[in-house]
Amino acid sequence: MAGLRIAGTLIGAGLLAAAPALAEEADVPAYARTASTIATAIYEGDDLAAREDIFPLHPAEYAELARLAGCDGAARPTAMKRVVQIDWTCGEDSAHAGLSRSTVMMFAEDGRLVRFGINAPLDALAPTPAALEEGGRTYPRRIANRLGEAIAAGEDPSLGGLLPMTGLDRERLSGFAGGDYYVYKRSRGTALEGVDRVHRIRLLDADRASARIVHVFFDEEDRPLGLAFEPARDPAWTPDPRRGNAGSDVPGIRLWDVRNSQAAARAARTLQTPDD
Repeated sequence: MAGLRIAGTLIGAGLLAAAPALAEEADVPAYARTASTIATAIYEGDDLAAREDIFPLHPAEYAELARLAGCDGAARPTAMKRVVQIDWTCGEDSAHAGLSRSTVMMFAEDGRLVRFGINAPLDALAPTPAALEEGGRTYPRRIANRLGEAIAAGEDPSLGGLLPMTGLDRERLSGFAGGDYYVYKRSRGTALEGVDRVHRIRLLDADRASARIVHVFFDEEDRPLGLAFEPARDPAWTPDPRRGNAGSDVPGIRLWDVRNSQAAARAARTLQTPDD
């Protein structure tokens, strides 16, 4: 039952507290109570698709969250209001021993979940053997364009093993085959250790009904390290830039960057970097 001790969510100084019952206290913010029930549902293996407090997710994301049942979770501090990040690790006594994933939840002022993301943790990014064998500088923007082309064409998104790719990544990317993509002109810096630059790709499906942004990470030698999906957005939610972090289209990368107060400060200073 080790994982259940963090499944309840009481936010204090950006951390999850211990007891689920505490989230019922009147002075606990609405978003903390919502986060508590969702985190507990993940731990207990509930049918998340049937819950009213979670907007519809990609089928592959539901399947991946189901694998986290019974796994331990640890909260990460963030530099943003109403954002909860939990890193999940599945121990030997779980059904998927060795699995690790990071979930991010962003809430509106009324405590409603408006964005949700799940990816592999970003604190252990490393180049693949194929990337190491590539040698020399690999021109990150060219790789980002090659990735966009491969996704739109329904081809191997790992580019022959150049990019590390989870099954969850492949499942989500496959939905954009036959669609279109756009690589943002400006790359971004990041507070993630070992990561030098991040290139962003906007993906659009064939029906132009679904769009997601993917972040591709590169080290100081321009070798690709992996990718992450920005958190999905509730289609019924309209961001209001006047109302704090959950009311603005903050780049999802900032939700995963923060690892300590110094990193949080760096992330906060760059939140207002304009998009292209």
